Amino acid sequence: MVKNLLDHKSAEIRWKTLELIAVLVQNHTFCQEMALKENLLTKMLTILDTDENANVKIKAMYAVSCKYEKGRNSCVCVHAYFRI
Repeated sequence: MVKNLLDHKSAEIRWKTLELIAVLVQNHTFCQEMALKENLLTKMLTILDTDENANVKIKAMYAVSCKYEKGRNSCVCVHAYFRI
């Protein structure tokens, strides 16, 4: 459901959804893994490249820059990005 909101015609809905994703994945390994499983990283990177709204791009960057997973030296999202 969250992924569908990233395509909403309203920029406000898109950036609020991205903000929610960012909050959910910060320091939550389970949520980070679920976001990757749902292919949200790819979607957020596409938004960074293509969305015309500055607020949406800012929130996409915020969501992509999730916090570090416990016990590792690097972010789950960064690992996933380099496997793409």
